[in-house]
Amino acid sequence: MNNLRKFASLAILCVAAHGGTQAQITTIGPFQGIWTEDWESFPTYGVAGPLPNPTAIMGGLAWVANRSLVVYQPFPPSRFGLGDDIDAEVHDGTKGMGMDTSYYARPDTATITFLQPVYDFGAYWGSYLGRPTVAVEFLGTDGSVVGTTSFTYSLRGPLEWFGWHSDAPFKSLRYTGKAVVIDSLQAIPEPSAWALLVLAGGMSCLLGRRKGF
Repeated sequence: MNNLRKFASLAILCVAAHGGTQAQITTIGPFQGIWTEDWESFPTYGVAGPLPNPTAIMGGLAWVANRSLVVYQPFPPSRFGLGDDIDAEVHDGTKGMGMDTSYYARPDTATITFLQPVYDFGAYWGSYLGRPTVAVEFLGTDGSVVGTTSFTYSLRGPLEWFGWHSDAPFKSLRYTGKAVVIDSLQAIPEPSAWALLVLAGGMSCLLGRRKGF
């Protein structure tokens, strides 16, 4: 009985220690991700209004959640934009996505959750120059914060690259700022998780062919 209690206590300590592990977050330059999002397939705010909360992105491999996310096109040709004096640009294509919080007194938070854990994430960002600093939190599979960082947007209009590598995989990324815009998202999943997804896709394709689809 005493040995069982000791084992249970040790197990609890191990779980607690694992749950409190902090990842080392380092900044990285632009890269080409395995999972990407450029917003070009989404209708703009003027056509469809705010995005559903949450919205599937990266081909269904991730979701972004916030009550006031909108896809915008700098004008011309669109009449809607984000950022200071609605002058936020895009990095590629014609569309970007942002939190329409220009008239809110406080910064807002959006969360990107991945289907499988990732090690690398980056994008081109912008934010309201009156409050240019954006706080970023990295969340583990259990929802706990495993790392934090921040960046300060320094341009007016053009979006600016910020990206990070974590020495431990994270399942979600949560960012907080005012009128934050984001484009050309890039993510690299945990290798083992990505291999399982590829294998599952291959098996589905093979089974479909055997059934004559």
